[in-house]
Amino acid sequence: LTTGMVTSTILPDVFPVRDFPISTTTELAAYLQDEIVSQDGRWRFVPALRYDHYDLDPSVDTIFAQDNPGIEPSGITRDRVSPKLGLVWQWSDAFSLFGGYSAGFRSPPYNDVNLGFTNFQFGYTAIPNPDLKPETSDGFELGQRWQDTNVYASLSTYLNRYDDFIESLIAVDVDPQTGLLIFQSRNVAEAEIKGVELKAGLSLAAFNPAWDAWEVRFAAARSRGDDVTTDVPLTSVDPATATLGLMYRHEAWGAELVGRFAERKDRLPSIATTTGDADAFVAPGYGVLDLLFDTRLGEHASLNFGIFNLLDKKYWEWSATPNVVASSAVLDRYTAPGRYFSAQVDLHW
Repeated sequence: LTTGMVTSTILPDVFPVRDFPISTTTELAAYLQDEIVSQDGRWRFVPALRYDHYDLDPSVDTIFAQDNPGIEPSGITRDRVSPKLGLVWQWSDAFSLFGGYSAGFRSPPYNDVNLGFTNFQFGYTAIPNPDLKPETSDGFELGQRWQDTNVYASLSTYLNRYDDFIESLIAVDVDPQTGLLIFQSRNVAEAEIKGVELKAGLSLAAFNPAWDAWEVRFAAARSRGDDVTTDVPLTSVDPATATLGLMYRHEAWGAELVGRFAERKDRLPSIATTTGDADAFVAPGYGVLDLLFDTRLGEHASLNFGIFNLLDKKYWEWSATPNVVASSAVLDRYTAPGRYFSAQVDLHW
């Protein structure tokens, strides 16, 4: 402490604490895929099957038992076989039409099932959901690709329908006895996420052969998610995003200046608080610049280096603020990092 004394009590906690039990998770997946091509090469069929096994085995020790009295953790064992089918029609030398269906499966995260945490000082509690079910989905995609000597583009749309969609740590109610705001992960019985994606690239050699090392790249995505059962938006779906980059590629190294952009989040439901429903914080749109660099260090090694948020801009990513009220006095604590650096060495054989 600032007084020089040592203590294990930092209210509201008396350490050591454990917000979820020691857990062992075992995940196994097997994937089988085939590719069938027509004699003229214009049709391609890609059938596939995926098998998933998930096992969660929690154990209660003294720390968890003292920190979460009365909570009995739940284990989960799930198996799932998910089919997939892709189809590509190369209807001209430069254009192809693609579509597909895929079944999805997602097991409940271990810390969503057995989480236990209460903060009396700030008036909230996070409770487990032992009845949390795995999430399953049916996904459909349709799109068009264009690939030429100096340009490529892809435009696609998708629709994903979910059963038991998992939303993590949503404000669900206020405890009438304690007055604490309750957060809990939950299943949305039926949900739907749909959207459109665009990707494109242009080699500047299209204008001058001497510029063949330069390329402009662009990507954009917009999604909309809805809880079909209650007809309210899903807060976990990100707003529209886009990237625009100018890349230079040398034989042994490359660099790219990238702009990352996000739209202001809309279609927000109100947030439950201890004093009633409140307006959610609306993360404003933003645009930031990143500078990326990569180089080969030899036959089996490469270095990736980046300066992110180059102009040190203050902004919020929506994924960090889905349960923040507009009147929060600590909004600055949810901002994304300022200018920062990252380096990675990749070794491969």
